[in-house]
Amino acid sequence: MTREQAKTTLSPGHFVTGAPVLSEHAEAVAKHVNWSAGNRGQTHLALTCAPEDVLESGSPRTLSLSFRASGAAWSVIQIPIQVQPEVVNLVCGAAVDNLTSPGPDDVVTVNFRIYEPKANPINETASVLLTFTGTAENDTDKTGTIATSSSGTGWRILVIDLETTVGSANADLLRVTVQDQVITSGQPAPIAEGDG
Repeated sequence: MTREQAKTTLSPGHFVTGAPVLSEHAEAVAKHVNWSAGNRGQTHLALTCAPEDVLESGSPRTLSLSFRASGAAWSVIQIPIQVQPEVVNLVCGAAVDNLTSPGPDDVVTVNFRIYEPKANPINETASVLLTFTGTAENDTDKTGTIATSSSGTGWRILVIDLETTVGSANADLLRVTVQDQVITSGQPAPIAEGDG
């Protein structure tokens, strides 16, 4: 059973002293609260940097996270995140800067991996790989989805890896995000006290 969601409004006249309160008013408020909770979109990670030359020549453009030589994946971010039980998908996004010299056709990947919260994160439960090819995809935001049916909910460990798969290590990570996908199909009914 799910909780129904709806964008609703109530007339301000219903809040006047002595105005009747009908059962459908309470129902409308409950549906709107469910809609609001489903559209909150919790952000677990959001890193970006100011555009180049935003203040003066030489201003930072990247997060100082660069790709290494071809075939050398390395973990650049590892943080705990808490995924709520009603979340269906996590949306992972990134943008890179594949510099034009020496390899304008380099292929780089950003891998988002979810682990069970253990002392040593060895049990990967889910991942999504974003691939960026050459300078044509410079500063292009790409996203991928991880289903919580695979990753699990509750406390998880998020690890982000960078890898050059073709060409030289001549790219930088510009920005990265991980957030809950908006819940549009109703939320699960709350667990009654004493259940499971």
